[in-house]
Amino acid sequence: MLELKELRKFQEYQLKVKKCNSSFNKRLETANNLLLNGNFFGIISFHSDINILKIKIYDKNNPDFSDFVATCILESIDNIDNILTNCNFTMSMKGIIQFKLNNNKLYISLYEPQNDISAKKLNKIIHAIS
Repeated sequence: MLELKELRKFQEYQLKVKKCNSSFNKRLETANNLLLNGNFFGIISFHSDINILKIKIYDKNNPDFSDFVATCILESIDNIDNILTNCNFTMSMKGIIQFKLNNNKLYISLYEPQNDISAKKLNKIIHAIS
């Protein structure tokens, strides 16, 4: 399992949640553990017609299908395109994403990859598109 280092956290987003089902918090905990395991990766998508944020976790050995999905309805969608791009790019560069729900806010924390060279590349790209 990968170890999170706060020094590697480079971004945190807060999204206001309007509604989520009772198992959402438990699913976030499971997603965090799977992502830290290192054998899984995640994709975050947003469905603007119904304000649903969807977190899908894929097995690296079988990325064609994901049976793990966590969804919530967002209240506010400010800057969502930038958030999605940065989150998904972080995962593609082998960085880590972690989620936490607190007081109707979904916190998404982005961590640099463990490899310093990949971390520098990710930072350059993130700053270029921001």
